[in-house]
Amino acid sequence: MKNKLILIGALILFFLPAAGCSKAQQDDKAIRAALERHLTERANLNMAAMDMDIKQVKVEGNRAEAQVEFRVKQGGASMQMAYTLERQGEAWVIRGAMPAGGGMAHPPTGGGMPPSGAGDLPAGHPPMTEEGKAPAPPAKKP
Repeated sequence: MKNKLILIGALILFFLPAAGCSKAQQDDKAIRAALERHLTERANLNMAAMDMDIKQVKVEGNRAEAQVEFRVKQGGASMQMAYTLERQGEAWVIRGAMPAGGGMAHPPTGGGMPPSGAGDLPAGHPPMTEEGKAPAPPAKKP
């Protein structure tokens, strides 16, 4: 009887880490899918010209951070980005991105610059034209 308990305990200890790896692998795959989906939705990126390498993924509950490196396929330039993700059901969604080490971030999916004329201008700012430019200042009178 004692040998059976030892054998069962050993089997549990053997298979328990494998179950954890499976969950981590599922998260890694789902995070990669979320990143690919996010990047292909951006009209200003040509992902066919770049290689994406996920360097590190850190999952804490329903939040994750991914360090991603992009390299131009023709060689040369590379860039590293840090993505913040949130789990929604079984899928992951990008909540933010910025160059690794700080800097400006690109807006989340569906974001972008507001259309010309949208939003409030700072106090004292001249009105904008339909082309999105401030009108020329009036000519000085002699």
